[in-house]
Amino acid sequence: MEITVSFTHPRTSSTFMADVGLDLTAQQAILALLSPSTGPFLQPLQPGQEYQVVLQKTGNVIPPHMTMDKAGVSTGDTLDIVLNAQAA
Repeated sequence: MEITVSFTHPRTSSTFMADVGLDLTAQQAILALLSPSTGPFLQPLQPGQEYQVVLQKTGNVIPPHMTMDKAGVSTGDTLDIVLNAQAA
């Protein structure tokens, strides 16, 4: 089953609407948004940076290997892409 969600860009007001499978993980979503086929929507990471996916309706970070289904994502949801710097 596929659902339609919107991803927000971490630095601009851009959004990217996509049909995704419920078995898609947060990590797979980030890789897809980095792909040339999406523009790419996200820029490659610099050393010490990471992207996180946050379910806007709950404010919860979706762990990298958690599926959209397990995270409670449903059609019409917005997923914020957040850029974080990792501690050294």
